[in-house]
Amino acid sequence: MAIQETSLEAYESIKSKLGDMQELMLTTIYANPGMSNHDISRYLCLEINKVTPRVKEIRDMGLVYCSGTKRDRLTGRRVLCWRIKGDYFFKNKDLWAGMMFIGIGAAAMIVARNYPFGTTLRIGPGFFPILLGGILVLFGICIMGRGLRNNQRIKGNWSVRALIMLPFSMVLFGILVQVAGFVPGLMALVFMSAASGREFKFAEVLLLTLFLTFLSVALFIWGLGLPYPLIKNF
Repeated sequence: MAIQETSLEAYESIKSKLGDMQELMLTTIYANPGMSNHDISRYLCLEINKVTPRVKEIRDMGLVYCSGTKRDRLTGRRVLCWRIKGDYFFKNKDLWAGMMFIGIGAAAMIVARNYPFGTTLRIGPGFFPILLGGILVLFGICIMGRGLRNNQRIKGNWSVRALIMLPFSMVLFGILVQVAGFVPGLMALVFMSAASGREFKFAEVLLLTLFLTFLSVALFIWGLGLPYPLIKNF
């Protein structure tokens, strides 16, 4: 038996055919995609020898699949990660978010492709659309990569924090690139965009900000030769 439907109704109908422990394992993996047997054991406060056989049973039934391996945070060993079958693409929130960023960025670059780019002293009308479009495409690729790795599903509730901080970060970028330069503006954009999520971790976001800033400078300033100061008056 294999799950091909991705609807909640199909998931609920399958749960009704399972034993209590099998249903518990399936529900846990459904709510926390990418868990290992040890993660499930710690999450449910169950002994590992009670978890492993039940996970094997629902795997043999075709309800879950191994999506890869990761290093266990306590044992340090490589362990298998489990996900619900048929529920890893269309409900992947980061994958769709990345595609949205790429689509918007590509559209901006296509629309502005015939606009004069201008120079450092006299910026043309095509400068900001192309620059922002390229950054959005790059940012979207990174988000898509994270989505394929983490597979966090779309949920019904809206994040007010994200709805406020994401547009604000783009406005702030547009202001800072004129007042302070390309590097401060881009760092603010990446950092605030990442901070809009609930999984915000300062060290990880700081490394991501530095990496994307360096990559963008190398691509747009050094590679394409965009006439824009890295840091204004420096």
